[in-house]
Amino acid sequence: YRFQGILDVEALKKAFQFVITKHPIFSVVVVVKEGQPLATHIHLELPWIFRKINTDEELQVAVVHNNLATFNVTEGPLFRIELLQKASEEYYLLVNFHHLIFDGWSEKVFFDDLQYSYNFYEKGQEAKQVSLEWHPKDFSHWIHKKRATEEYKKQLIFWKEELANHSSNTSFPPFPNSEVSASNEGTSKSFKIDDKRILEKLTIISKELGVTPFSMWLRLFKVLLYKYTGEQKWIVGIPFANRAIHELRDQIGCYLNMLPVPSLIQENNSWKEQIEEEHQNLKKVIANIDCSYHDILDIYSTLQPNGKPLYDVMLTWLEDEIESNTLNGLEVKKLNNEKIQSKLGLVMSVRKKKQEIIVEYDFKNDLFTENFISEFHQNLIQTLANCLENINHDISTLQFVTEENAKRKEDSEIIKNTFVKEWAKSVSQYSNQLCVIDNQKYTYKEIDVLSNQYANTISKAPAVKENSIVAVEGFFGGNLIAAILGILKAGMIYLPIDVSWPLDRKRYVLEQSECSYLITNKVWEFPKQVSRIDESDVISAEK
Repeated sequence: YRFQGILDVEALKKAFQFVITKHPIFSVVVVVKEGQPLATHIHLELPWIFRKINTDEELQVAVVHNNLATFNVTEGPLFRIELLQKASEEYYLLVNFHHLIFDGWSEKVFFDDLQYSYNFYEKGQEAKQVSLEWHPKDFSHWIHKKRATEEYKKQLIFWKEELANHSSNTSFPPFPNSEVSASNEGTSKSFKIDDKRILEKLTIISKELGVTPFSMWLRLFKVLLYKYTGEQKWIVGIPFANRAIHELRDQIGCYLNMLPVPSLIQENNSWKEQIEEEHQNLKKVIANIDCSYHDILDIYSTLQPNGKPLYDVMLTWLEDEIESNTLNGLEVKKLNNEKIQSKLGLVMSVRKKKQEIIVEYDFKNDLFTENFISEFHQNLIQTLANCLENINHDISTLQFVTEENAKRKEDSEIIKNTFVKEWAKSVSQYSNQLCVIDNQKYTYKEIDVLSNQYANTISKAPAVKENSIVAVEGFFGGNLIAAILGILKAGMIYLPIDVSWPLDRKRYVLEQSECSYLITNKVWEFPKQVSRIDESDVISAEK
């Protein structure tokens, strides 16, 4: 936050002490007892830092340092406060809360309490503490009782049925760097929509259809994902404030519930049908909102035991967010904070303001580039315009192919074909020269002929699909080189299996990689989804 005006620093410090004393969540830490995490409270000293700076560069360094610094959840505190003075009437307040103790709803409660107490302390008076009706442990007890009810059990059944036919998409086939990301390094990029005609049409159509604006944005997002990837089934995560209980509305804490919204995108359905279907999806999810994210995740892991997360894309909707306020005469403005971490692959946040909509994308740097996100947003606007133009159009009329899309497809084909093409050049140039020496000698031509036998055998395997994973076990020398080449020629992905591994290790690798075929001369009980290709069948195949 930026404070402009005459600030009483000592009064602000006392106001922070007031807030953390009022809300016991600030003294929470997590310890491990008998192998289980347990929340407990500590004696808390206010982590207050006040210092002066001279330049914007110093401010930026402080912001980055504040963002990157980690929390020790076992020792606490799980928040940081730093006040920077840049000029006589210009201050910057950096506050950072661990997600265990703070959610979006908490921000307004926090600022209201800060404003109330500062007004007293700035006048030299004491602010009166008001006891909260609930403490964090009360919510835990309530959740525990709720989970024992028949209604909760019915909701668990709903989620099991709802997720049974859906698998999460954690990679984005035509997107750049489509492997599942292991890094959380991320970036934020924001765009403004201030066209009055678009804003008015969005309001009119949502009222005509009797749906929420969020329903429209959620389906727009999913249609865009479908158009980019060709995947019809999408699970998009959405956050719910979970503050229906009256006692929680004046609480600081993290009571957020993250819920998955599965959908099946039908190409020939009109925009009207698409949006109405999404609205019904949301109504079903909200009717079963009491189920905790962890219980839903447990259900999903039994249905899809492949280690994939429940979802890797999220949509958030924010309305009337705090942007500016006053603190006893001080002008207080919330500043944009450039994110440097992203837990999910792609998060689209839609913030509705009085005369504009801000669309912000948080994305992982090793999955997406800023140029791609700009292109993605341009196509979002095009998708929105297509929808608003005529809600009776079906989404098959929506087309967008950009130069960058075409370039990525071309690059993908080059990478895919380069190795096999280079091998063909080598065979042509060194046909009768030695290529591999192990127990016997192989020329380039002999390796090429043998690799063709592997490729033909794999291509004729039952239910074969391009880009399937083919594992190889127990091969050495010429046969191994030929097998790898044959797998690549057949358009498949090679996976090595070490013959010396224990059987459990082999099964684990095959299952987690979702391997389809195993070329081997060994006999053992491998996973059901794996089809066995015997080495002897390949060697004896017709040339």
